[in-house]
Amino acid sequence: MSAATEEQEPPPRVFISYSQHDPAEHSPRVLAFGNALLDDGIEVELDQYQQEELIDWPRWCEERLRAENSDFVLMVCSAEYKQRIENRVGFDEGRGVFWEGSLICNFLYEAKANKRFIPILFGDESESSVPLVVSGWTRFRVRAFGIASGELGYTKLYRFLTNQPEIKKPKRGEI
Repeated sequence: MSAATEEQEPPPRVFISYSQHDPAEHSPRVLAFGNALLDDGIEVELDQYQQEELIDWPRWCEERLRAENSDFVLMVCSAEYKQRIENRVGFDEGRGVFWEGSLICNFLYEAKANKRFIPILFGDESESSVPLVVSGWTRFRVRAFGIASGELGYTKLYRFLTNQPEIKKPKRGEI
């Protein structure tokens, strides 16, 4: 069968979870990250793409977190994100991220494993910004966005999302 007639696998679908209320430059950086993933062929869901619609945000978040709607959840970790996920802020702060964090905990609990929730650290963000619930899992440090940037962290994340490992384990030979 020629490459032209082979069915192409659908692109991976990701939902980006983050704290909108970090310093002013954080939301535009998350948007640039989402746009780079889209440019590189990944299907991305991000709240910033939905700002002109009337949305039931708790339900929208819950639907995006479901395995049938996203293959991966990219958790953009920051000190503020961790504080909100772990409910270490005032009662009237961080409801959205806390809600997402509660759902993520429930999904991990039900699965007794993690195959979908990926901590992402931008730039020099401290490792201590990763929420406890995912602190033991593989994470990616991303300093620049887009395959064209050649940035190692982004490239490793992209390879992971698209199941294109840089090094493939060879088949075992005969004894």
